[in-house]
Amino acid sequence: MKTPTFTQFKEQLSTLGYKDVRTINARAIGIVVPKTQVDAVVPKLTQYYRLLRPVRISDRELKVGEMSLFARNANVQRVAGNFTMGRGNEFNLMQAINEYINDYGKPIDLEFVEMNRVAFKAKDVMKVAHVGAKNVFQRNKADLHLLTSKMAVYPLSIKDITASFWESADKYWGEKAKVFLLWALDHDHTVITHNGDSYSITPNIAVAASSQEIRDVVFGADILGKGAIVVQKFLPQSFLWDFHRDILKITCTKVITNESQVSNRAVYFQIQNDRTRSTEFLQKGMRTKAATFAAVNHPGTKVFESGARTEIGL
Repeated sequence: MKTPTFTQFKEQLSTLGYKDVRTINARAIGIVVPKTQVDAVVPKLTQYYRLLRPVRISDRELKVGEMSLFARNANVQRVAGNFTMGRGNEFNLMQAINEYINDYGKPIDLEFVEMNRVAFKAKDVMKVAHVGAKNVFQRNKADLHLLTSKMAVYPLSIKDITASFWESADKYWGEKAKVFLLWALDHDHTVITHNGDSYSITPNIAVAASSQEIRDVVFGADILGKGAIVVQKFLPQSFLWDFHRDILKITCTKVITNESQVSNRAVYFQIQNDRTRSTEFLQKGMRTKAATFAAVNHPGTKVFESGARTEIGL
């Protein structure tokens, strides 16, 4: 038996009953079958081409001469859907990835893409788990854990594109918030008004975070060097299965994996009104948030840049 040409390979595969045979490149062919049949492709082709001494690369790839034959799962070539409205952006991401893993029938590789650039990769993911309540004392920031078959973890922090703040900072920045507020009152930058059983501040005040504070607020203790912060409103069209490489591509507005991708103006500590709030360091009716620049950059907030921190005593 002579090694077939590319065209002969495709013809032979057709005679074996494979109706969806696709060209991956000049030396690779994909055989697309339903999920229930995908594991039978390589054994069947190994027997058929036995006289050519095929090499089994994996349970879904066979090498015959210079040609690679790949078994492809037809189930994953679709867009994830049926998102549960109102459950949160991270639940949509978790549900979609787990759906693809289930359809593929084994762990998958993920690529988080920003501006047509692969910004973060996660390999061999077998499950996505919701983290639940974060450990505020350890400052863990992940919303989801991508779990691999070798029990490694990729932590992900999920931000909606409309998110205006990084975290509630009543505890993390509480003592500094008190110092900041007293300084602003002493210098007539704001006024506190007593409203019966609570207080209000006019205008709100905000100051730029330090480099260490930005690291703490953005990455926490668990993201930097291990995972990523992904910014997106996840919809079905955010997910695309790459048939040629068997990889799930997830499109994001922004993907943050290191400090160089975070602006030195990314975080501001803002003291603002919240009638429902009662904190240890501020008057009742006021709270502290670690907010984005977009959230504080308006006439209702008096903003101080990092240069003011020395005068404030921060």
